[in-house]
Amino acid sequence: MATVYKLTTQENTTHEGCLWIPGEWKMTNGKGPLCTPGWLHAYSDPLVASFMNPAHANIVNPKLWEAEAEGKFQDDHGLKCGYASMRIVKEIPLPTISVGKKIEIAIHCAIIAGYDNGDFVAWALHWINGDDRTAAATETTLAAVETKRAWSAAAMAAEWPAFAAARAALNAVGDTYYATATAEEAAFAAAMAAEWSAAARAAAGSEFSLASLIREILDTKRSER
Repeated sequence: MATVYKLTTQENTTHEGCLWIPGEWKMTNGKGPLCTPGWLHAYSDPLVASFMNPAHANIVNPKLWEAEAEGKFQDDHGLKCGYASMRIVKEIPLPTISVGKKIEIAIHCAIIAGYDNGDFVAWALHWINGDDRTAAATETTLAAVETKRAWSAAAMAAEWPAFAAARAALNAVGDTYYATATAEEAAFAAAMAAEWSAAARAAAGSEFSLASLIREILDTKRSER
């Protein structure tokens, strides 16, 4: 039996009003793709649950539950998992990750994905070190990245996941600067950077641990915006 972590609404419901009662098992057939009714969804780590929520169920003010799971299993590169049988056991505190840390995680995701465009890497290092976090620097880098995409479509097709991770990281930064955007949009962009990074690493036959990356970034003592 595995210990996993499940997000619900404050009313203990999930998709389409499915009610979860502590201690009560739910079962499904464990068939089909992960994001289908054949699976009961959860996370292997509380930090991953918190970080990926905006790009997955996007539950507003979620509860986090420690849960038990067994039976058929499917994993999405450590970003989410599914089991055929699951029950929630007890509510636990939901970890909070600041917008600044989410941006830093997103930037590292793009680098891990293998996006090595010189303009992006230079900007990323300046942002991580706190040397230049201005909106102008972000906009200039975004323009340079998009220009490369335009004149090198064939190359971009091969490196699309890495490019998409970088674009999401830039969006996460940009969304914190513009008055019409919100922290929620930045959180969504950061989660999407992780999605693309996992896809890029999987295509290369390499492993990607979002949980380990999040812990590494949270343990790093850097000033926040």
